[in-house]
Amino acid sequence: EDKHLTMTITMCSRSCYIVILLGLLVCLYGDVVRGQEVSMGTTLVAVRYRLSDGSDESGVVMGADTRTSVSGYVSNRFAAKLTPILLGGDDETNVGSTCVVGRAGSAADTQFLADALHLELSSRRRLVQKIPGTVTATAHLLRTMQRTGFEASILCAGWDHVLQKALIYQLDKGGTLMECDEISGMAVAGSGSTYIRGLLDSTSPPTSQQEAMALVTKCLHLAMQRDGSSGGWIRLVTMDSKGQKKHLIKSTHDMNKLLNKKVEPQDSKQEYTDLKGFAPPKPVRSSSSPRSFSGGI
Repeated sequence: EDKHLTMTITMCSRSCYIVILLGLLVCLYGDVVRGQEVSMGTTLVAVRYRLSDGSDESGVVMGADTRTSVSGYVSNRFAAKLTPILLGGDDETNVGSTCVVGRAGSAADTQFLADALHLELSSRRRLVQKIPGTVTATAHLLRTMQRTGFEASILCAGWDHVLQKALIYQLDKGGTLMECDEISGMAVAGSGSTYIRGLLDSTSPPTSQQEAMALVTKCLHLAMQRDGSSGGWIRLVTMDSKGQKKHLIKSTHDMNKLLNKKVEPQDSKQEYTDLKGFAPPKPVRSSSSPRSFSGGI
């Protein structure tokens, strides 16, 4: 009996140690899991263009991928990371700025910032003599909201009706607001931005909307090939004095068409298996058995 009692006490002691160890592991792992919130590991690109016809007409093109991830898990393949804030003039005044916010960082924080920003600007327009907002005012208001400690990196771009030109602002996680200079006219943000900065530095500013769309598409495509947190489709928004327009690029066929490359006709019966370098299949030899079949593969 004493032997059985000793064995029982020993097993209980070991069980207690195991329970304590598991509890410590759960606490440590819980802190790690709580830190891995839904993240918009993103590639954001904004490019400003100025027409080469001698006029001062300018515009901006902003693009983003559609992948949202939690650590290494893709939680949403078709997320909308470009949020319209200012939609231009209304029916009464027909005067107003167009502004779109590109969101990178925590999905919850950036969604809250975009919704709060849109609500604040809408309230100001209704209460303060229907004064339309501007891109500059939107960026500075976003800066005051960012100082509360949100995990967000944001691009704010659009056409300002007061300054009569396209503007691009970049807001980092620390709350620093930077306006894109007139010379380069390009800004990037997100985890995939490190793969395309050199390309943008070596590229001259575009002189048409089509060139700007092609440049943004090319940058996003290259970043999506290297960055594991970027992927899915490509969303584009063009903004100028006439308003804004959305574009969606779903496939390589659409991208090549935009980049003016040679586009092969799409065939629904096309097989995407590449068998170059492999030996051709051998035909099946016929057999004398009546149950066997003859023919080739």
